[in-house]
Amino acid sequence: MSWQSRVETACDRAACGAALFMLSAPALAFGGEHDWARPAIEVVAAGLGVIWGARLLWGSPVPRRATRSSTARGLIVALLCLLALPLLAVPPAVLQRLAPRAFEITARALPGWPAQEPFTEVFATAAVPAVDAATQTARRPASWRPVAMVPWETARTLSLGAAYALVAGVVAFYPWPRRGRAVLQRLASALIALAVLETLYAFVQWTRALRQVFWFDCLAGTSCTGTFLNRNHFAGLLEMVVPLVLARAGTAAVQIPRSLLGGRKRWGDLLELRSDPCGGRMLAYVATASILIIGLAVSGSRSAFVVTLGSLAAMVPLRPSARPAARPVRGLGLPIALTLLAAVWLTFPQLRQRFSLSDPFRAALGPDVMTMLADFPVLGVGLGNFGTTYPYYRSVPFDLWAFGIDHAHNDYLEWVAEVGVPAALLSAALLLRHGAQVVQRLRLAAARSREAWMLWGCTTGVVALLVHALTDSNLHVPANALVFAFLLGCIVRLARPAAEVEAYTGTGPRTRRPLALLGVALCVVWIASVAQRWRAEAAYASVYPDARLRDLSAPRAALAGDAAVAALQGAAAAAATAPHIQAGLGRQLLRRATDGSAATPDSIALDGAIHAFVRSLAAAPLQPDTLLDLVAALEARAAANRPALRPVLDDLVGRAAALAPYDPEVQLRIADWHLRRWKTLAAAERARAAPRIEAALALAAQAPALAERRRETEARYEWARGIGTGGRAREGG
Repeated sequence: MSWQSRVETACDRAACGAALFMLSAPALAFGGEHDWARPAIEVVAAGLGVIWGARLLWGSPVPRRATRSSTARGLIVALLCLLALPLLAVPPAVLQRLAPRAFEITARALPGWPAQEPFTEVFATAAVPAVDAATQTARRPASWRPVAMVPWETARTLSLGAAYALVAGVVAFYPWPRRGRAVLQRLASALIALAVLETLYAFVQWTRALRQVFWFDCLAGTSCTGTFLNRNHFAGLLEMVVPLVLARAGTAAVQIPRSLLGGRKRWGDLLELRSDPCGGRMLAYVATASILIIGLAVSGSRSAFVVTLGSLAAMVPLRPSARPAARPVRGLGLPIALTLLAAVWLTFPQLRQRFSLSDPFRAALGPDVMTMLADFPVLGVGLGNFGTTYPYYRSVPFDLWAFGIDHAHNDYLEWVAEVGVPAALLSAALLLRHGAQVVQRLRLAAARSREAWMLWGCTTGVVALLVHALTDSNLHVPANALVFAFLLGCIVRLARPAAEVEAYTGTGPRTRRPLALLGVALCVVWIASVAQRWRAEAAYASVYPDARLRDLSAPRAALAGDAAVAALQGAAAAAATAPHIQAGLGRQLLRRATDGSAATPDSIALDGAIHAFVRSLAAAPLQPDTLLDLVAALEARAAANRPALRPVLDDLVGRAAALAPYDPEVQLRIADWHLRRWKTLAAAERARAAPRIEAALALAAQAPALAERRRETEARYEWARGIGTGGRAREGG
């Protein structure tokens, strides 16, 4: 065996192992929601890129396939440019033209912008040193801003999206050996095995009423199913795998000898089919698909159950066996399907109960997201910025889900809101173009072709998830997004003639080596950047563990005191543009400076807290909580100069109130701030504060989860009103 053959074999095995890891490990890590899952996905994806580059550099030469149309390539390049453009800092005048609402929000959140550097007057009034030049996060004018509301989140989302795209690209274009299609079959088999194990584990959870994932307790308000934290995400995996199983059943069915298919087959003929190897495989795959469909019922996901059945019904006319001479076991399909559905419906009452429930939250989200889209039509709010921007548009103060609203639960609306109309139209053009090619390939597919059946199964799974995306956010779950990327890669590869697939490199001999070297270098840089970001995120998580995983991952006690400050200082230095890390550092410094152990607050710690809050707001202006934290730090820092600082503090509090008009928690916090200083307010100031407090109480009344906190604020307000009207204040107020 030549050295080139050894390199090829090693690269092929490594690529197959990495792809297998990407399909299985994230699902077991709570659907990819564990702390280490996302950086691991990005690092392994970058490793796949290095393997691919090494295969092209040192493997045997592969002839270039026929030239293809450049239409798809141009659409992809244009889409990538539109996705990355919001990260580019632009002057205020350009920002006002591209995204008027982003300009307005930034001007409302950052005092002094765009006429001067933000918070300049605040620093001067509070006698706080300005932020040192060495701590500036970018070498550009301070007034220049990116279109993305939170550039850190956009860059992180683009990095994770690149991992998904690279997985799809490896599946579709990697120069596998001649048995390359067998590699796809093996990966699909591993995916089916994973789905079966997830379903069996869900059965154990359901029969024993377990509120656990492995040995970790689920938090209240979650719907843990299988190893996923949400029932809909578990169902999203199954709805993509069920068509693959049925495609395997179809492959076996068309190979059953015709002697077993003569006449009209009835239920008793199943025993005869079982004696044939192909018939036995068909029945085994049908039984596996039945188990997965029952798993959908166990999950109680209404949309996934309907979408799975609907996508299968819609894709039946395109199945490779849709020929007059290739219809095995006529008459058995409908009775089996009806019996299975009746058993599922009658056996699992939670499915019927879920269908009888309404979901007002999703209905309330739609109009708000449309308003967001109308305000950011060109470039959107930036990838990954929906969760940070939505509170500004939330028009109904309903109680949120267990951990708030991070997604629109309609991936299409969220995609358009995050990337803008032009990028969304390009995405739709790519999807429709390739969809038409796949439909044409299915219509011409041979009935006995294993690849044709797999193409049908992958296409049906993709259609199911795309329809489910109308009511959920499965594409934002790393495990499901990776499976979706795998299916897309299989579709692209299987939709081409076999000769083109086996000979594909994508470039000519002269350009292959430079491009491979460039790709390897970029992947190495990518790994280094992910490692640096992961260290910063891990330090932040040691102080502020994720509430969703606090019980599941059972971490050590969160760091506090000087240890927390030191950890966050290192994280802030490694990730200077991460707004949540800067805000966390500011809160820790503020807590240390005002813990009461010293007679006077630590001015150095307070200055550090103020600077951290300002950096956080510069990186993500839409943070009313951080603005209020800045107010607290300024009050502690300028206690002796509070009368001169009062107009500045009032202005900052007013800005925070305007940034979260329908957030009851923020409004209650603002009300409490007014009530703490009520005794020192003049009559005119009390008159201005009273409507704010009453509006906050009225808003909190619509959120039952805040009932106790609202009662406390209302009691303090009644006490304050007694002071203001000359009445007798209650004792202890």
